[in-house]
Amino acid sequence: ERFVLVIEDIPGQALRLHLSRPTLALTLDQKIAVTRGLLGALAHAHAYQVVHRSLSPATILVTKEGRVSITNFDYARAGTERSHTISGEALEDLDAAYLAPECQGNLSAATAASDVFSTGFILYEVFLGSRPFTNPAELHQRRGVFPVRLASTGPELPAGFEAWIQTLCAYDPLERPSAAETLSALEEILITPRPD
Repeated sequence: ERFVLVIEDIPGQALRLHLSRPTLALTLDQKIAVTRGLLGALAHAHAYQVVHRSLSPATILVTKEGRVSITNFDYARAGTERSHTISGEALEDLDAAYLAPECQGNLSAATAASDVFSTGFILYEVFLGSRPFTNPAELHQRRGVFPVRLASTGPELPAGFEAWIQTLCAYDPLERPSAAETLSALEEILITPRPD
């Protein structure tokens, strides 16, 4: 007669808190660990054809041990069947700053590539400290090309890292890599020595 949803109680902080509170600021190693964890979790969801559709720093938890969990699958879509959707109502509740261009005003267009785009925006903010665009109009005008270069913030990022994040935010969803491909590319960047 009743449905019961059992969920894990994760002792952690939303990534949003780490980005907004200086006392919770992440080190470079922690940022890279968060990046790996986020991409690994997203690749796992996509392997089961689950599209999150509402990724933002508020839907990502980071534990004290550095484990990353994606939360708030309220608006997720499982499988490819699109006959039943709540995408119209969901747009009012989502953080539009992280939506892929194809999802602006049309959440039913969301795919795994849209999640990858949102992840790129989140990672830009993790490493630079601010969102790449001030509003969706600027995103469309610049066709997803970042106005401020990550490399200008300091020499600590591995070579190729900025270009790697930019590929996640390709304006055309067909040009974006999958979450699994993105994680593999990250590992290649991290093991490549930085030129002197």
